[in-house]
Parts: sequence; structure tokens; C-alpha cells
Amino acid sequence: MLNATYLNTAPFIRHKSTANIVMMDVIIALLPMIIFAYLAHGWWSLTIILLCIVTSLLTDLIGSCLLLNKTTTIFDGSSIITGILLSFTLSPFTNWGVVVFGSFCAILFGKILWGGLGKNLINPALLGREFMSAFFPDDMNSSSLWSGKNYVNVDTQHFFENIPINKTLQSIIYKPYGAIGEYSVLFLVLGGLYLIIRKRISWHIPLCLALCFTALNLIFPISENIAFGGIVLGAIYMATDMPSSPVTNSGKAYYGCLIGIVAFILLKDKISHEYMSFSIILLNIFSRKINDIFTPRPWSKKLDYQSRFNNISNLTIQILITTLAVMSLFYFKLTQWAVYLFIVYIILQFTNKSQREIDQTI
Repeated sequence: MLNATYLNTAPFIRHKSTANIVMMDVIIALLPMIIFAYLAHGWWSLTIILLCIVTSLLTDLIGSCLLLNKTTTIFDGSSIITGILLSFTLSPFTNWGVVVFGSFCAILFGKILWGGLGKNLINPALLGREFMSAFFPDDMNSSSLWSGKNYVNVDTQHFFENIPINKTLQSIIYKPYGAIGEYSVLFLVLGGLYLIIRKRISWHIPLCLALCFTALNLIFPISENIAFGGIVLGAIYMATDMPSSPVTNSGKAYYGCLIGIVAFILLKDKISHEYMSFSIILLNIFSRKINDIFTPRPWSKKLDYQSRFNNISNLTIQILITTLAVMSLFYFKLTQWAVYLFIVYIILQFTNKSQREIDQTI
């Protein structure tokens, strides 16, 4: 008879990567962008980043203790990632109070009230940004917020004074305008390649998103300037969020394509600041349906191609109809009401879940 001390509990096969290691890789991938943020706007950028990180950590610590009875959640690194990514979607001149509010909402409504790490349906950083836009529209949409040319720490001319390259390549390497995380498309891509090599994300979502968006733009050119840094940031670091994106490769490819299509439609409809966050959040909501449709074929069974095609077609129609609804809400300035309804929904869901857990322990 085997001694009980040699027995182990399932699962017997475990992956050596933990949440801490995965999050550390993401931080490493984002570090160059923090450096470029400092080059672009100095302490203006770094202050926004630090405010987001510190507020996210404090909200996670206090909220998890009070609502989840957990005291070690801040050590998994997810709150730091959320803080960095949220700051990357903001102007370096965003009101500090609004920044703190957005970071607080990102963690509370994007992580804690879902039950903690890995249980969220929507990307927390993008959710926090939409809370900021809903509650502080004047602060977030002010034209002066994005006109920071007079506050550039290291301008393009000085950055490339000893490097003889053309203007297009310069704009890809370093362009100190826009949101904090958009200053270097090249290093955003290099960070993404690092995460792919480390197998933290797959190439399916960012590549399919970029291909669909680019193809549509070639066929139906958009007249206004496109923030390619924002698209790359969203495609690599937001859309690939593990809990809120599909798990199968075919599902990821479909998911990426639809984000690209929805983003293009929204941008074509003059939703110039929110198109990436709207499109990713919208597809986050449908990610579980995508998982159901793209479930791998069971061994020894044939795949019903007709049924899968019908399911994909119906889902695509649902997504496009929802896109039209989002466009209508934006046009009639009612998007904040969607945020209010979400707050009610997530609080009720958390309350019901807590009550069920109490009932099970009785």
C-alpha cells in the first residue's frame, strides 16, 4: 500500500507559469513604452502612470479584503497591468482626480465585483476608461487635453538628429503625440512579439484585427488621421486579455476579425476617440458565445459545417446589430446610461453570487 504522504491531489500535470510570471512578462513588454512616455512628456506622463498604478493597487487591496476576503491579490501583478494599460489610453494632461476615479472603477467594477483575477468578462482597463468618459465627458473630450505640443520633453527633431531616416519611419519609432501608450508603434509591436515568443498571447487576435481593419481602410479609405499606435495597443495588449477573449485559435481569429471590422465601422461613423475601446468591449461581451460556437470537434465525431456556418452567421449579425446600437447611443449621447445600467447589473450579480455562497455554507 502506498504511503499517503506520496499521494498528490489532482491536477497531476501543472504548468510551471504562474500569474505572477505571466504578469511580469507583460510588464517587461510595456516598460519601453513607459520610457517613451517619459521622453515625450516627462513627469506629466509618469505622474499619470503612477497615479493609475497606485490607485489600482490600493483599490485591489482594500476591495479584495472587504468584498472577497482575500489579502494577497495585489501580489499577482494584475492590478499593476490594469493601471499601466489604463494610463496608456489617457492624455498625459488628464485631470488627476479623473485618473484616480477611472483607476478605482477599473479594479472595482472590472475585477473585484466579478470575483477576482481571471473572472472578468470585460477588460478592466478599458472599462475604467469608459467610466471616466461617462462621468467626466468634458474632461475626457476637451480639445486642449490632446494639444500638448508645447509640453514635449524630447521632440522628434532632437530624437532623430543623428539618425538619417525618413518621416514615415520616424513616426513609427517615436511620435510624441496622442495617448501615453501610443508614442512608439515599433516598440509596441516588439513588446507583442516578446509576449508571443513567451507564449503569453497568440498571434491570431492582433494579426486578424490588423488585417481586417487595414483591408477595409484600403477599400473604403477613412479621411481623418488614424492613430495606429492606439490600434496596435488595443490589438496586442487589450484584446488579448485572457479572461475576456476566446480560448480556441479559430475563435481568436474570428474575434480579432470582428474587432477590426467593428472598429472600422465606428471610426467611419466619426467615433474618433472611443472606437477601439468600444469595439473590444463589445466583442468581450460576445466572447463566451464565440467559445461555444468554436468548440473543438470531439474525437471520432464529424464536424457539422452547415450548423457551424449558421451559428457564425447569426452571431455576426448579432454583433453588427449591437454595433449599430452602440453607434445610436453615442450619437444621442446616451452611452453614460449604458454605464449606469452596467453598474446596476454587476452589483446585483455580485450580491446574488454572495448570497448563493452564504446559502451553500448553511
